[in-house]
Amino acid sequence: MKLLIRDSKLDDVPEILEIYNYAIKNSVATFHTDEQTIQERIDWFNQHDKTHPILSMLSENRIVAWGSLSQWNPKPAYNGTVELTLYVHKDFRGRNYGKIMMESLITRARELNLHTIISLVTSSNMPSINLHQKFNFFKVGVLKESGFKFNEYHDVDIWQIIL
Repeated sequence: MKLLIRDSKLDDVPEILEIYNYAIKNSVATFHTDEQTIQERIDWFNQHDKTHPILSMLSENRIVAWGSLSQWNPKPAYNGTVELTLYVHKDFRGRNYGKIMMESLITRARELNLHTIISLVTSSNMPSINLHQKFNFFKVGVLKESGFKFNEYHDVDIWQIIL
């Protein structure tokens, strides 16, 4: 099965939304608690640019994973810092797609001459933690009980890699 990773297009938003809404409903990978609308995801999409790309991974013309490098903070001193987000479609987990997407996002960040990538990962999300460790991200902090979802508080780990 051949994979293609490319810059996301506006036409990808419905499939990206499907993957993201599944995570909203079924996991603590995101702290959104209500499913996003198509317009909310279009607005999110439009906040990205060449320096803050969204990538889609396709298999047989279907998006099986997506990832983004988003603005970390609007203050100019943070221009070299981005926040990484990565999701794999529930039906395609366990196939190293997360690893391939992470490689692609880090490569793109280097091509863009970015300085550092930050990820916020719920402390109980071991697949994501393991993935970040494989790519030499360092845990630089913990936001204790900072997110409330599914009737409990969750810690969030801050992971960082200097490029």
